[in-house]
Amino acid sequence: MECKVAVLLVNYNGERYISQCVESIRAQSYKNFDIILVDNHSTDKSIDIIMNQYHDVKLIRRYKNEGFAFGNNVGIRYAIQNGYDYILLLNVDTEVDKKLIEVLLKYASNDTAVIPIIYSDRTHNNVCYAGGYLDLITGLADGAYLRHANKISDVTFMSGCCMLIHKNIWHKIGDFDEKYFLYYEDVDLCLRMTNHHVKMLYVPETWVYHKVGFRGMRKHEVYYMMRNQLYFMKKFKKQIKLSLTKTIYKAIKEKVIFANIYYYPFRKYVILGIWDFILKKMDCKQFI
Repeated sequence: MECKVAVLLVNYNGERYISQCVESIRAQSYKNFDIILVDNHSTDKSIDIIMNQYHDVKLIRRYKNEGFAFGNNVGIRYAIQNGYDYILLLNVDTEVDKKLIEVLLKYASNDTAVIPIIYSDRTHNNVCYAGGYLDLITGLADGAYLRHANKISDVTFMSGCCMLIHKNIWHKIGDFDEKYFLYYEDVDLCLRMTNHHVKMLYVPETWVYHKVGFRGMRKHEVYYMMRNQLYFMKKFKKQIKLSLTKTIYKAIKEKVIFANIYYYPFRKYVILGIWDFILKKMDCKQFI
């Protein structure tokens, strides 16, 4: 009996990407799947595109943007309640190999989550993700730890851009932590999978093209990554070896005082991320 797969997209103003993403999913060689799209109160025309052109997409509309983690949780719960065996988390700004689901299902199980290689260009010359490693000393995740590897490998970090996870794993590890709002929720999820003895497998036999993999540094990314790294380290302080004090000192020294050419324009957002973490402000920053 074929497994029933839910392809889960969380959308926020993805008008420029949504059609190509959905078309590439619909072209899958594996056919027992549905597309579930959770919209986080988009203000562009992406929802009009879905409603007018893709009637097979199951649309869940939210009337407030409560974050990427929240949107995924809404879709995951819907999928589990409606009898799907696997949930494929996928970013809207992607296109996928036509054999993505077919290949990933060969290696996934109720205790093994899987991820493909992820490229940032159509020619497959630039890699976004090629096997991930979570450093329990610093609390940082490296998404291209096995950059030159072309074989299936165990990993300790999977990017939230694309991961296939069985419903039983979700029952075991729980939902995404919604306090992150954006960024680091996948790092948190992966450490919880490790703690619950869930295997994570990198499968470079299939691929995803992530269109914004090398879009350059942005202020909201700097802010959330700084704030959420500190929250992650505090949450898992029994496992992360580097102290929060040393991490904050290092960040201020390297990203503010002696900031390089890349971080120099974003020093303010490093400080804001640290400050909001100290004040326990884990909500969305509307000014960013």
